[in-house]
Amino acid sequence: MHRKTTVGMLGGLAVLVLLYSAPAGKAQQDSSSGSSLAGLEDVFAPGVFLEDRNGDGLVDFINARIVLPADPAPEELAAAANIAARLGFESSAFTPGLGILDSDIEPGMESPPLFLVGRSNRWVRQLEEDGRITLAGLTAGQGLFAIVSAPFGGADAVVVAGADPAGTLYAANSASSRLPYLWQLRSDTISSVMDDVEEFLGESRVDVEGVRATEAIYEDGREQVSRLVMELDVADPGNAAEVLDELAADHRVGQARFTDRRAVRLNYYGAGALDFQLPDGNGVVVDRFGPPYKSRFPKNPWRPMTAPLNLTHLYTTDGLLGDSRGDDMIPDESETVLVVGSEAGPVLGAVDLAARIGLETTGLTLPIAFADSEIEDPSVLPNPVLIGSGDLAASLPGGTPLEPGEGVVEIVPGAFGDSPALRVRGGDAAGLDAATAYLAGRLPSLWETRRGE
Repeated sequence: MHRKTTVGMLGGLAVLVLLYSAPAGKAQQDSSSGSSLAGLEDVFAPGVFLEDRNGDGLVDFINARIVLPADPAPEELAAAANIAARLGFESSAFTPGLGILDSDIEPGMESPPLFLVGRSNRWVRQLEEDGRITLAGLTAGQGLFAIVSAPFGGADAVVVAGADPAGTLYAANSASSRLPYLWQLRSDTISSVMDDVEEFLGESRVDVEGVRATEAIYEDGREQVSRLVMELDVADPGNAAEVLDELAADHRVGQARFTDRRAVRLNYYGAGALDFQLPDGNGVVVDRFGPPYKSRFPKNPWRPMTAPLNLTHLYTTDGLLGDSRGDDMIPDESETVLVVGSEAGPVLGAVDLAARIGLETTGLTLPIAFADSEIEDPSVLPNPVLIGSGDLAASLPGGTPLEPGEGVVEIVPGAFGDSPALRVRGGDAAGLDAATAYLAGRLPSLWETRRGE
């Protein structure tokens, strides 16, 4: 896989652009199928959540369910959508139905690999009660993205949860747009950090059998992994702890030791701290020496050209996608954002919609989904898709009244400045979800997804 990345700003919101290209018929990454994740670097790689089921070397199946609380906050729904968008981007096909509520699933041996989103998610609460994850230490705006090994007896799961919905969203946004990198793209990767750990400990005569990155903690407003948790498989935990304790002291301001470059060993701009967990249950935290990474990219002035939307062409370069790199009619950028209304409720179709957009393009701006409350200036939004009731949707002219169970997908020309908007609304929650699911899974077909329809 070859991916280029750029970072920009969208109305004050940081966004990241992924570009994808690959030689035809060539495998994107060697990875064996299975239910166990090697580590965080493996989450969006072929293997567990992403499968090649016809053996042609290309991912063609998303083997995942994204589990949301029964009554998700808009931030939690946006978090799930951004994870789905990254999964869709990495695949050449997907089957709608990625999102599911925690009340509608009983995980077990036969369950597909799961993303468990939101602190109020009943399965997240169960894992916290069982001591498999720890959320108590998180503060407002902080969230974790953590692998839990076979929590229900089958496949591994990934927990995405914060101290509050904002923390959940930031963790999802950071991981879905940054992994397998530590933070800054085309820089340190999770794998390179683990290689550095093995090399450092080996030089210190620590016998290392393996290193596994299992958890990343992100904090809203900080451009870094605030804490990267790694499990060490070592023959002598006491010896490893002694070596790491010495390194931690060498990183402390006022005590930093530059002999043999000790202050910069295992020191990364993109990580606030490395948290090493040892087999005997003890741990050592090595804080970063020096200032954190701070992006100095100027705000990106680029905006897509405004043009009328047409439901027939939504998933083309005449709709929600763009072609700015080659003028070859191949979509290479997303020119839309999804805005989840404050009263949207459990509209699972939004998860599939994000995956569909990611699937249809070779370039994707993440995050693509936002909570209504995050938007300060709607006039800079490119072709926004407004999902459910909220402040932005309420600012537009009202549409035809809908009966319970009914939903509608409608284009609103010149909704915010020159840009049109796509509004999805329903007479009730069922109608809203039905309309969003239709938008995600059936358009441009009238109904049946087959040629001529």
